[in-house]
Amino acid sequence: MYIVLLILYVFVLTYPFWDGKKMPIYHPAKIASIFYFFYTVPFLLVSINNEKEVVHEYVYAKYQHGLDELFLWYIFYQTIGIVFLYLGIYTSLRTSKTGVDSISFRVKDNYTFYRKTFMFFFLSGILIFFYTLSSLGGFERLLLNSYMQADFLSGSGHFVLMLNSCLFISVIALNRALSFKKINLFVIAFIYVVYFVILSTFGGRSNFILLTMISFFSFAMFNANYKFVTLKNILILLTLASYVIIMPLIRGDLSSSDYAYVELIIDNLYTLAKGNEYISIQLSILASYNMSNLWLGVSYMDLFYSFIPSSMYLDKPPVAEGVYFFNNIIGNTHTPPYPARKMILVGWPPGTMGIMYTNFHVLGIALGYYILGRLYKYSYLKLLQSNYSIPIIYFYIYLTIKFELTNHYIFHLLALIVVLRIIVFFQRKIVSIRA
Repeated sequence: MYIVLLILYVFVLTYPFWDGKKMPIYHPAKIASIFYFFYTVPFLLVSINNEKEVVHEYVYAKYQHGLDELFLWYIFYQTIGIVFLYLGIYTSLRTSKTGVDSISFRVKDNYTFYRKTFMFFFLSGILIFFYTLSSLGGFERLLLNSYMQADFLSGSGHFVLMLNSCLFISVIALNRALSFKKINLFVIAFIYVVYFVILSTFGGRSNFILLTMISFFSFAMFNANYKFVTLKNILILLTLASYVIIMPLIRGDLSSSDYAYVELIIDNLYTLAKGNEYISIQLSILASYNMSNLWLGVSYMDLFYSFIPSSMYLDKPPVAEGVYFFNNIIGNTHTPPYPARKMILVGWPPGTMGIMYTNFHVLGIALGYYILGRLYKYSYLKLLQSNYSIPIIYFYIYLTIKFELTNHYIFHLLALIVVLRIIVFFQRKIVSIRA
């Protein structure tokens, strides 16, 4: 039964690539298909014979005897979610150009303009990076807090968001400039090293991965005739994949006769399949909630508290619902709203599936993914109406790759809109002065 459901899930998930419609790689349905494929399918394949290797240890310890059934329900519900996501994307939608101009740059469509735009936002990002780093205590404290826990960055979220936005906008401008004129590969490599160092400092792997996704899809938008499936690109991908898989070998004692090369490679493959524990979190939610203890929408009440500083309201609930789910798995179960200070502040992001299931069960999953699909569709139409405006490209890719119907991401999306409006305001002022 597991194999049948998995095949059905993959069949539905890959629909945008075999439906016969000639859509660009950055169409929201294709982005969603790619995203969920790499997020879920490797995990599910490994789970056929090696559940313990990929399921989070807390989840495995608590629900190991019911995991087989939980996996079946997960695949079933995720398939329903994907079906309604595609319904939301493929159903026609009428939209005007209202709102497009408010987050669009004034542009001069030539290489010089985009090169200067790249330099401005790239250097602005570097300046914000050093300012933020200095406000947090400088490099010395950074080295002492290399894991960059949430309390270390507390109070600096708005600077980090502005920093990320400047760098993401700069990489889009760089790709637009490259569509006019080629740039030395060593220069590009240096730029990406800078991106990696800065984004890894304040966001771990996720922000740099998001930047690479923004870079890839914006490149596709500006180079419609570029062939992605070529022998050269396949070799590059295989080389990168081999590097990621074999990387742990470099850290070990290669001269040791007891060095377990094969075991380390297999362990790293399991780690890659686990991803960010997305499916483990969903399994724990499916096991913990049913028709008798649904939240019925009360979790969204926490969003209204998100704009109140914790210093003014000591019993402020967490913006990220994932805090509730982590505390649940360790036996500290609470229902929103509940003071964040009385819980362990570790988050297990539930995603759209998890939060909608916890609130409204399977009907919530269908509704949530349909709403998500409509948002993807709306933002895609705005992208086309803007003629691929740089800020809207950033907004669109962020929405389709990162956004979930959780308080955490709703709050961050609203903050991003504010930041983009500020950036566009200053960009227009600068352009008008120079004109």
